[in-house]
Amino acid sequence: DGRIILGGLGAAGTVQLEDVDSVSFSDEVLRSDVILSDASDVSVETGSIDIFSRTLTLSDESRLATVTNSQSAGGNIILNVEDSIELTESEIESLTFGAGDAGNIVVETGQLRLIGSNLRARVIAAGNAGDIDIQAQESVELGTNSVTGNFTMISIIVNSGASGASGEIEIETSALRVLNGSRITAVNNGSGESRNIAITAPELVDLRGTSSEFTLGSLVRTNFSSILTTSSSSSTVASGNVTITTGQLRIMDGAQVSTSPFGASDGGTVTIVARDSINITGRGPDTTPISSGIFTGPQFIGSSGDGGDIILRTG
Repeated sequence: DGRIILGGLGAAGTVQLEDVDSVSFSDEVLRSDVILSDASDVSVETGSIDIFSRTLTLSDESRLATVTNSQSAGGNIILNVEDSIELTESEIESLTFGAGDAGNIVVETGQLRLIGSNLRARVIAAGNAGDIDIQAQESVELGTNSVTGNFTMISIIVNSGASGASGEIEIETSALRVLNGSRITAVNNGSGESRNIAITAPELVDLRGTSSEFTLGSLVRTNFSSILTTSSSSSTVASGNVTITTGQLRIMDGAQVSTSPFGASDGGTVTIVARDSINITGRGPDTTPISSGIFTGPQFIGSSGDGGDIILRTG
């Protein structure tokens, strides 16, 4: 067991250590930056990670991770960052290999920007996945690295054969942009309960475009920008629900909102409340001509489950 606390101080100030499990930075403390680069790895088994700073930057395959491989619950990752968090070709992960539940990932910041990176909670065995809770006052942006072609995922993944439940993804921000093949996704390949994705962005939710082409076997494919839940062909558990509350929703150039399942499982419900407008238009490139849209029914050969409901409310 352990705990890692990283804090950036820009000047002399008071950091309150109330006990071994409680550290606080007062509002009067001037924070500075925390930077992890060159494949830096900050990880702890059955413990937590807390970061207090003005900005947080991860780059060059750097990593923050909490892991549990036992009956004990994993620790949380809590990022309390005043201005901005940026990940480039890096990852933040909460993972359980055992019967203990994975920890939660909690993000509080002004702006969150992920380029070719992963922010995920993952289940390998019987433990439950942690939740991902993001509160970014100004914006959240997910994008693809134009050099490497790697796209970004905010995800909760239950691996095949695992019995633990999925976690929830909740994002609250002013504007959410999911671009160039990036994804917000909850995938249940196991037998545990599926959970949901909830997005609240009063200004805008913008899903747009696909990733660069890549070869999968003999096929040329692209990834499409999406907010999606799904369950695999080996699972009989229904996909989770997706709820989006926003001012404007744009789904363009092959992007999708989907709860479509594989196999015999059923699709989840998509609920969209858009104060001003919903705009769905375009499709992906000719090599993968995916239509932009909202989908809840089986889209795959051999799928036999029922589709979920689609509920749209807009001005």
